[in-house]
Formats: sequence, C-alpha cells, structure tokens
Amino acid sequence: VTDRSSRFTATFDVPYSAGRLTAKSFVGGVEEANVTFTTAKQAQRLRLVPDREMIDASRSDLSYVVAEVVDAAGVIVTCEDESLDSKCEPPVVSFTVSGAGELEAVGSGDPIDPSSFKQPDRKTYRGRATAIVRPGRAGEKPTAGEIMVRATAKGLEEASVTITVQ
Repeated sequence: VTDRSSRFTATFDVPYSAGRLTAKSFVGGVEEANVTFTTAKQAQRLRLVPDREMIDASRSDLSYVVAEVVDAAGVIVTCEDESLDSKCEPPVVSFTVSGAGELEAVGSGDPIDPSSFKQPDRKTYRGRATAIVRPGRAGEKPTAGEIMVRATAKGLEEASVTITVQ
C-alpha cells in the first residue's frame, strides 16, 4: 500500500534472475497497470524509431530518429554501468542522411559525454542515440521528397528508415 507518506512509491527486494519480471498495480483488487522487464541478451542490431515518418517541407519541421541497440528479440541492450570508469563500452552509432534533408544534430542524453552535437557519430547512452533530421539543406528551400536515414555501429546489423517530406 502506498500513500503520501511513502510518496506513492512501493519498494521491495527481488533476487536477480535472468528472464522476465512483471510488476502489476492493483486498485481495489482490480489490475490498473502493468509493466514487464526482460533481460537483454547479446547486442545484435540497430533499430531506428522516428518520432514521425512524415514531416512538412519547412526548415522549422524536424524528425527525431532514435537508434536503439537491440538483441535478437528486440530488447534494448544497455551497459550495466556507464560511468567514466566503466569497463562496458557503449556502441558508437554513425548516422548518414541522404535525399530531401540533412542531419541537423545528434545526441544521446549522456550527461558526461562532451561530444559535439554536429558530428554524425554518437556513443549510445542506455542503449540509445538520437539523430535530428531537417528537411532541405542550409540556404535552400526544402522540397517534397524522401529523407533516408541510415545508422551503423561496429559489430551490429545496420538499420535504415525513410522520412517523407510533404
């Protein structure tokens, strides 16, 4: 039971075991929500997930394309410790963009990574890196067409996605 005194947070210890763990929330004996966590296996490929697959032919419209490091089952693979002294080396994703747009910036949300947002390569953080794609090219008026985004990382199957500019 949670309330204001516990800040509506329930805590409990669960011994580690690889596999699946499902947490369920009940209100009055009725299940209200649940979430399942699955142990990731060996990283195998990249998966690209755009926030939108269709954007306007305007320099002010953007698509955020997240590259995820996943195992064979599609579970996101992260490093167990991503501190400066960690033995785990997160993959570096290289983004290329072609067609009716350009790569505006990259990022990962890593608070200790001082890398430039303007370079096409980014170390993943918690299994993810993001490319921001903009229609057209600097100094040119954007036109309708397709933007192809491709992501590669050493030792992983590459991924690609198409963003339509309307």
